[in-house]
Amino acid sequence: MKKRFLFLIAALLVLAALCAACSGGAPSGELPGGDPSGPQNTDPPSDPGLSNFEGVVFEGLTVTYDGQEHTLTVTGAPNGATVAYTQNSATNAGTYGATAVLTKEGYNQKTLTATLQINKAVIDLSGLTFPGGTYAYNGAERAVTVAGTVPDTVTVTYENDKGTNAGTYNATATFAPKDAANYTVSVSSLTATLQIDRAVITTAVFNGAEFPFDGEAHSVSVTGNPAGTAVV
Repeated sequence: MKKRFLFLIAALLVLAALCAACSGGAPSGELPGGDPSGPQNTDPPSDPGLSNFEGVVFEGLTVTYDGQEHTLTVTGAPNGATVAYTQNSATNAGTYGATAVLTKEGYNQKTLTATLQINKAVIDLSGLTFPGGTYAYNGAERAVTVAGTVPDTVTVTYENDKGTNAGTYNATATFAPKDAANYTVSVSSLTATLQIDRAVITTAVFNGAEFPFDGEAHSVSVTGNPAGTAVV
């Protein structure tokens, strides 16, 4: 009876140990100590019998577009190491995620990442102005234009910058780089006012006259009024 009791206690202890081991493991679908949704290391498992790359640096770079190619390179790699690059060179403006994979016989593979940032170049338009203009109506078209030298690399688009009839015209000059992928402008637009005032008639004359009575109807009229004007 005593042997059976001891056997039962031993079996319960083994069962409890197995349950504790099961409950302490990683949840299904998740590796212990890791986040399954996070970035994964693309290097093969490290071999403790191989050396590791030490003191190797793959620095990022931020530059302004200048039409030249820019390149990221690894420094500190030991002699005989091979470096395979991905997207480490570029010329046009943009953000480039570069990768460098180092391999060498007797070493564990090592993958490094860096960012190559090429910012757009800014075309300085601070020397440009957009003066308005005030004119008297004369039947001819009037216009306002940008003052200063517009670079060949920039286009100017005008809106509401011309008028013939009397009135107030709110003009806009919009600037855009011809190579919008690599350039931007310091000033995107300027505004000006084109004012065409009504013309004042100064040549018309309305003189009186005297006539001896002759039983006929007589009249006086305006002279010198410009063509297209009406006298009421």
